Amino acid sequence: MMTTYDTRYKQTGEQHGFEFTCVGNINLLEDDNCTRFNVTGDRRPWSNVEREAEQAVEAMLHHKYPVLVTGGARGAEACAVRHAVKVGIPVAVVLGTGVDKCCPEKHERLHETVLEANGALVSIFPDDREPRPAQFVQRSELVAKMTDILVVCACKRRSGAMLLAQNNKELGANVYAYVQGHEESCNGNNYLIRDGVAEMIASYADLKAITKPVKGVVSI
Repeated sequence: MMTTYDTRYKQTGEQHGFEFTCVGNINLLEDDNCTRFNVTGDRRPWSNVEREAEQAVEAMLHHKYPVLVTGGARGAEACAVRHAVKVGIPVAVVLGTGVDKCCPEKHERLHETVLEANGALVSIFPDDREPRPAQFVQRSELVAKMTDILVVCACKRRSGAMLLAQNNKELGANVYAYVQGHEESCNGNNYLIRDGVAEMIASYADLKAITKPVKGVVSI
């Protein structure tokens, strides 16, 4: 799973107690003026998820210096990355491998487009580190700590998107979820809204009203 990224120009930094390696624009992680957001959801790229992810990204354009910080998983997250690059929002992909690896392998070209668009690839793991399940848990923890805003597209009740939403809420991010029907494939959002983890998104106007949390204030 070697990549074609030029890792000779790696930089190092620290965020929230994590030391990391960065290829690309490290300022996306260190500039406090940025509004860092994430879009997550179902791992399957079905049409409803794609539409919700694209709308969420476009709604962030009215924020000051928006940056998409994501794990870049399949489905909603990959859709968000593609659309962010398309509309000119820089992307920081936090990897669950070494910065010189790509998982899933088919996202290698997607990662290259992120770098070409002044984005960044970030990892807290050493070079040559292959994917391991526990590493993706650590990766998600860092993504949550770096995120001001999380938008949840359709997801199952038992999913990584649900756990990420709960982590973001506990860490003080503003969490939003699209209201869904009662199908098992997307009813996780309704539980997030019911339990007070996420505010409801029922229209594009709701997306436009999304706000960045005040630093140091944790919503309970």
